[in-house]
Amino acid sequence: RKFVIANARVENCAIIFCNDGFCHLCGYSRAEIMQKPCTCNFLYGPDTKRLAIAQMAQALLGSEERKVEINLYRKDGRRTKILGFVLEGITEFIFAKKQQCGTALDLMAGIG
Repeated sequence: RKFVIANARVENCAIIFCNDGFCHLCGYSRAEIMQKPCTCNFLYGPDTKRLAIAQMAQALLGSEERKVEINLYRKDGRRTKILGFVLEGITEFIFAKKQQCGTALDLMAGIG
């Protein structure tokens, strides 16, 4: 599992928790990630598509379920293609590498 939890009641939906898997995925420490926007814009780079960014933001702000394939960048500049999942009614934002998609979907079914 690689995820962040954000507070939807504050501006920018600030990240209030991230697990070790997410820190390892992006190369940032927990302290560096805390209070960043849950859109994870600090992970955007040259190959991050505007459409994917818009879909993630729309799902987060509109509280709708969405699965988005998006290119994000680690702290060291390496690109990683992931699937981002936004779940309706909860503040958990799960990232999984593309080949782990089935596992992430199974995890989502158990959340709530």
